[in-house]
Amino acid sequence: MDILIDCPSCSDLSELHTGEITLLLRPLNSNTLLFALMDQLLAMSDVHVDEYFSYRGFHRFSRSAVLTEIGRISVILRQQEHLNSSRNFI
Repeated sequence: MDILIDCPSCSDLSELHTGEITLLLRPLNSNTLLFALMDQLLAMSDVHVDEYFSYRGFHRFSRSAVLTEIGRISVILRQQEHLNSSRNFI
C-alpha cells in the first residue's frame, strides 16, 4: 500500500510534510494497516532523532556520520578514561 502525504502543517517532522510511505500488508486488514503505519511512523521518528540530536554540535547517530571515525574516537576516549581512573589509585 502506498500512502501519499501532502500536509505541510500537520507535523513538526519535515518528513511528513510531503512524501510517500509504502507498506507491505499481510494479511490485508485494518489492524495490520494500523500497526504497519505506526511502525513506519516510529521508524521515521527514530531516523529524525538520529539526524537532528547532537551533543556539543556532533550528530553522533546521524546516518552520514562515518562509523569508523566514531569507533576511533570511542577508543581514544576509553583509553583516556582508563588512564584517568588509573591515576586516581596512585
